[in-house]
Amino acid sequence: MRILFVSGFWPSFSGNSGVSLSAREHAQMLIDVGCEVFILGSESGILDEKLFASGKFHISAKGSGALYSPAKVDKASLNSVILKVKPDLVIVEALQTAIGDASILVAAQHGFPVLLISHGVSVHPFTKHPIDFLRSLAWLPYRWFKLPKLVSQLSGMACLSLKSYSKRFFDRDLAIKFGVPVYHLNNFPINLAKTTDKVAVRVFDLLLVGYFSRVKNQLEAINILSKLPCSRSLVLIGEKSGVYYKKCVDLVRRRNLQDRVTFLSDSECSIASMIGLSKLLLLTSITEVQPIVLLEAMASGTPFVASNVGCVPDLRGGYCSNIPDALVEMIQEIDNKFELWTQYSVEGIDHYKKFHTREVAVRGLSLIIGDVLQIGSLR
Repeated sequence: MRILFVSGFWPSFSGNSGVSLSAREHAQMLIDVGCEVFILGSESGILDEKLFASGKFHISAKGSGALYSPAKVDKASLNSVILKVKPDLVIVEALQTAIGDASILVAAQHGFPVLLISHGVSVHPFTKHPIDFLRSLAWLPYRWFKLPKLVSQLSGMACLSLKSYSKRFFDRDLAIKFGVPVYHLNNFPINLAKTTDKVAVRVFDLLLVGYFSRVKNQLEAINILSKLPCSRSLVLIGEKSGVYYKKCVDLVRRRNLQDRVTFLSDSECSIASMIGLSKLLLLTSITEVQPIVLLEAMASGTPFVASNVGCVPDLRGGYCSNIPDALVEMIQEIDNKFELWTQYSVEGIDHYKKFHTREVAVRGLSLIIGDVLQIGSLR
């Protein structure tokens, strides 16, 4: 089976973002099961991607589709690549990238079936903050006109939750409205700890992993720490650069928390080991869909305390709330009750083994592709 796999993000040039890591792993899964996989991206770095693909293509493309970031694609070259590969199926990892969106339209125009692996869309306001409102205004033309057109051209959509009410699943709801087949495909951990140690041997209290940004909301994590006993500490892993990072450092200084907060970049530690050595994983994001880091925590038996975003409530092995004081109280309760920590740890491991292993993802993706191609042939 010939598959053209398209993503606007790949690890070779986008780092360790959830979409880029998922794209690489999904492509590798298909290679492992014997598919002839061609990969396509919008940066020349894709030619260095560490995948034994049958072909690697770089098409010039910029922007995301918002008014502040218009999409620009070399459609002539994209058209040429798609006709050259003549894929049995085009798979696009995530919407809201110039190369991914254009690939859907061009492939559908030529009659090639298209499967979208959706990571949700971010076209609605995340919060009531003016910044989020203005951002959503810039996405209105995409939301009202382009997104419906894209979704209507799909042969199928794989999404991360079939029951979440989050507006991040707006594309899923559009697909259902248009009669596009929708399937459930879970994320899976990338950074796997080698052990699932008991709490007594874990050396770090709270851990938060994510690039420093308002979306990941590390400032709230620091505020939460300030309300916990002085014996508790926090490790923040992310690239130590940018305005938001400096705000975090400044808040730590102003709260006199220098001895309780540690900043680490990805290159300074093993994320898998840090998750396995931490007592709790903290997630304070203002928006997410299905955070891979929570799955990594579940796999290592590390309970999580997280904001109630995306399909986080679907997960087991932790607690979620959008009330910061509730998160503080739950951290203290887990801290003081060994049996509660153990309960969450066991629940997380069991849920991971049942729904979020790589093997489960391979089987799920294979079944979805088979179904989409069968439906495609009937159309």
